[in-house]
Amino acid sequence: MKHLVVGPVLFLFSGCALSFSSVIMAAESSASSKQSSQAKPVTQINESNYVELLKPLDIYAPPAGAKKLVSLPELYQLVQTRGLALKVSRETFNAARQTVKTEDDKKIPVVAFDAGHDQRWSKTLSDSDMFDDYSDRKQESGSRSLGSRAGFSLTGSPARGVNYKVSFPQLAYAQTMPSSSSSKPPRPDNAAFNASLDVSLLRDNPFSSESLSRKRNTLTLASAREAFKMETISKLADAESAFYGLIQKYLQLSVQYRSLLLARALQSDVKEKIAAGESSALEATRAELQTSQADTDYMSSEIEYEAAVAEFRNSLAFDDVEGQGVFPDPKALNVDVENFKNPQEGLSMIGSGNPSIALARINRELAEIDLSLARVSTMPSLSFTTSYGNAAPGDGWGKTAVEALKPNDRTFSMGLSYSQVLFNDSSKNSLQQSIVASQKACFAEDEAKRGVEKEYNALIKRLDIGSRRYKIAKISREIAEKKLNAEYERFKAGESSVRNVIDSQTEVNGARISEISARVDVLSSIGRMRSLLGRLPDGVSMTYGK
Repeated sequence: MKHLVVGPVLFLFSGCALSFSSVIMAAESSASSKQSSQAKPVTQINESNYVELLKPLDIYAPPAGAKKLVSLPELYQLVQTRGLALKVSRETFNAARQTVKTEDDKKIPVVAFDAGHDQRWSKTLSDSDMFDDYSDRKQESGSRSLGSRAGFSLTGSPARGVNYKVSFPQLAYAQTMPSSSSSKPPRPDNAAFNASLDVSLLRDNPFSSESLSRKRNTLTLASAREAFKMETISKLADAESAFYGLIQKYLQLSVQYRSLLLARALQSDVKEKIAAGESSALEATRAELQTSQADTDYMSSEIEYEAAVAEFRNSLAFDDVEGQGVFPDPKALNVDVENFKNPQEGLSMIGSGNPSIALARINRELAEIDLSLARVSTMPSLSFTTSYGNAAPGDGWGKTAVEALKPNDRTFSMGLSYSQVLFNDSSKNSLQQSIVASQKACFAEDEAKRGVEKEYNALIKRLDIGSRRYKIAKISREIAEKKLNAEYERFKAGESSVRNVIDSQTEVNGARISEISARVDVLSSIGRMRSLLGRLPDGVSMTYGK
């Protein structure tokens, strides 16, 4: 038998996808071969290479041109460090955390220093005629006022509806003198100590409103945390799906490539048998049709593979340069999917861990708090105010400040203020909006629970069916390969036709693809179940940032 010239498959990243080149040439003709400028030197293959083509496919072997194999742990790390969506979500969480911190910081007392100095001049003109043009008016008198002040203040709001202020020492002086005087009269100094307290009794009262406000801040932070967790789990699951999908498309392309090699080899053998008078033209036609179909299937697999490469790169935010030579490690498929057991957790455990349910529950609680605050806002305003002050005059701010601490001119006051809106009360409209928002949040929580329950039941069935489908596909593939080997031996001995070999090869091709698809489907379902439980992959923790 004449030798075949076959070029190996090149799995090299080029541009946005892996580029495959194959050169398969019959000794009699090279017109039907496909060559690539990136093809490696061709390799001589004789009849014994049929045995290689019929061997089981090594699903754990990476492409020949892969420069960097990415394992699943490395994939998860890349998603967290490179993914733009997670960066945005992380910043959103940090912004929410900073907002809550700002609200808490408002309860910390504020100390301020206040100082100032001003001067005022006044002039009095004669008023001879109130209807004149002011040209004959003359200055009769004038004065100049001077004033300075300085002091510290302590303000704060320890709870919603409670405000206080303490001022000491409030040092000041003011003097008035004729504008024409050049001498400085004695400066009358004074100092004061003041303390005031305002408490809201109905609207924004510190007993209920403060408790609701604190709870709202806690839930706001929890909501941001769950949203970030949900985004993290979602992006990890998408990257994992792209990871397995690329391996699957690569293995399918490898199967199609083997099928194409075998079809062309059989076509060459038929031509030799026809030349020797051992076969008919009909067999040659069948072999040619099979080769054309294998070629079409191979090109279709190439397109699917290129799409899988692009999806894998996008999941890691790789550009064309960074993604060159990067490929998922096929060893990730080395998982016992035949004996996989469904998780024992019930829907109650999923409800407590699933981030979408947790987020819906938090949003419902936030809506209930907003509703309570809206009801409080419709109440009348009733406030209690009290203050205490002490002032003392003196000469010199040092002595005056000391005098202000003594019981000199003390002032104490207290009072109540009441306010009720009679017309155009916008707070009632806000209350209606809060009622509707609370109802929508309850509906959304119920919908999230039903959606998770539906997906959970579907995944349980899918995992069970997928595991059994994989077992059947594996057995079918082993049987089909044995039948193909036997049929090929009969074909070499002249006891079978090329049609039978082609049919056996088609059966093996379908069985191998079915087994790969079943394995990947089970692994993808396992990852989805983990996400449904609200769990991160083993060894992965969320990075919230600052």
